[in-house]
Amino acid sequence: AKMTERDDAPYCPGEEQCRWCKGATICPALYEKTMGMVQDFFPQVVVEGDKKEVKEVVLPPAAELTVDQLQNVLDMAGVLSDYFELVKTEAFERAKRGVEIPGYKIVRGRTSRSWAEESEAERMLTEAIGELAFEKKLISPAKAEKVIDKKQVSKYTQISEGKLTLVANTDKRKAVDTTELLSYVGNV
Repeated sequence: AKMTERDDAPYCPGEEQCRWCKGATICPALYEKTMGMVQDFFPQVVVEGDKKEVKEVVLPPAAELTVDQLQNVLDMAGVLSDYFELVKTEAFERAKRGVEIPGYKIVRGRTSRSWAEESEAERMLTEAIGELAFEKKLISPAKAEKVIDKKQVSKYTQISEGKLTLVANTDKRKAVDTTELLSYVGNV
């Protein structure tokens, strides 16, 4: 940690190190590592010139990757996706400042409507349609436990299984028994 304060501190890009780094968007070491990872694994990616401009990207279909290749891509995924998010953020910030990014533009997202004056809308709707102006919704179990006994609430709750996700072996959660999964999804 002390070495990072030095002007000649060595760069050591990686998923954990770069996640919160304020200099990640301009870090030459992260750029070099990212491009190197892509070039090493996907030789079809053509990188040309002094600026290392990517000319063409042809990725193999995921279904055709070997287990070793899947592992390599998963090992790279964190660093690459974090880097790509940094790049997207930087491009967006520059475009907002008027810098033209060839092939890209800033647009507005989906619009939504809301009441300009909620109290006035409530009065109008109540006069027009009465109680139909309001929707009733049951509070969540967590909110209910704040006002009544937890044991009473638990009689009426259920806990659904979490969504399946693939993580590194270093994750503290217990692995799912995949033999149970095969009975649901058939042969893989």
